[in-house]
Amino acid sequence: MKQRLLIFIEWFTPAYKAGGPIRAIDNLVWLTQDDFEIYIFTGDRDLGDVRAFDHIRLNEWITLNQNTNVYYADFHHQRNSNLQSVVKAVNPDVIYFNSMYAFRFFIRPLFTLRRLEYKGKIILAPRGMLKDSALKFKSVKKKLFLKIINRLLLLKSILFHATDLQEYHDIRKRLQVDAKRISIVPDVPFSAGQNIPIKKEGGSLNLIFVGRIHPIKGLNYVLDLLPQVRGKMNFKIAGWIEDKGYYNSCLEKIRKLPDSIQVDLLNDLPFEDLIQELKKAHFLILPTHGENFGHAIFESLAMGRPVIISDQTPWKTLEGNQVGWDVSLHEPSKFVIAIQQAMDMDQQIYDTWSHEAFQYAEQYLTSSNLKEKYQELFTTKRIGTDWHVHTGH
Repeated sequence: MKQRLLIFIEWFTPAYKAGGPIRAIDNLVWLTQDDFEIYIFTGDRDLGDVRAFDHIRLNEWITLNQNTNVYYADFHHQRNSNLQSVVKAVNPDVIYFNSMYAFRFFIRPLFTLRRLEYKGKIILAPRGMLKDSALKFKSVKKKLFLKIINRLLLLKSILFHATDLQEYHDIRKRLQVDAKRISIVPDVPFSAGQNIPIKKEGGSLNLIFVGRIHPIKGLNYVLDLLPQVRGKMNFKIAGWIEDKGYYNSCLEKIRKLPDSIQVDLLNDLPFEDLIQELKKAHFLILPTHGENFGHAIFESLAMGRPVIISDQTPWKTLEGNQVGWDVSLHEPSKFVIAIQQAMDMDQQIYDTWSHEAFQYAEQYLTSSNLKEKYQELFTTKRIGTDWHVHTGH
């Protein structure tokens, strides 16, 4: 009999605006659905939307396939009474939280589990939310939240899923968690399965930015660099507008770009449409202030599209592997050099880099043993449960 896995996530497919966290769970379900009975409790709308999804039944379990079920809950059904009913009905062996700042999808369910004296295994994936770069935004609220949960020891009986060594250290630093309670397992990435060819001429470049329109992703940083690049460029921008003030400042910079740079504002795209846009690009650019995985980065590589990114992601030493560049945000001149080199590549050089990017992604997939690692993450025995609230006195 398969173990039952209950996942709490604020947004899930067909939602797409929150980007990586959604794709992480989408890919995780695809990887593990034959090994577990999976139940996903999620919201009834996409990030920032005021209306619920059309053509989706709400407040009941919907079967996606033989082993995967989804519950799209409206605000009323995200309350404590329904959460108790959901947990009792599913009777999960493992509960997995895909966020730590979502009140209705982490804090409230956590208190519900305490009232039920839940005895199963609980895992929390912070999803990069403990990085220094992430804590710079809404820092007062986030630091107050961390102070409260540390003081009350609400996370005492929880295990943690870190996607890389940096997140492991962030968890230990911010939450004062013992090393034995943290498992390092990389995110499950998307795989295109093939290297998709594209025409490339020297002096011409199709560049794409994929990420939320928010200071942490660095779109303004790119726009400041582009006028220094010689050549003809088509620059596409794909991402949900999270910060309208920041977006307006980007628009002002776009208006001042030279005529040699054509900008297409794609805004937020469903995943299938985003993949089609990545196919049309030569390079992805993302000078992010921090990614715990960077799904758009991997998706680009997996289709044979090299990347120009900051050094604040897990993807390192890219230039040496001829798959792109990872550059310090403190060295904008090196970003300009990388973009110019991408611009100047002819078909022969680009085909080499494209092939290496695809092989780099394939090698990551074959060497990661992700299926076995997630089986171990979800089946290993947990720490003993203690639901008493402590005050630290």
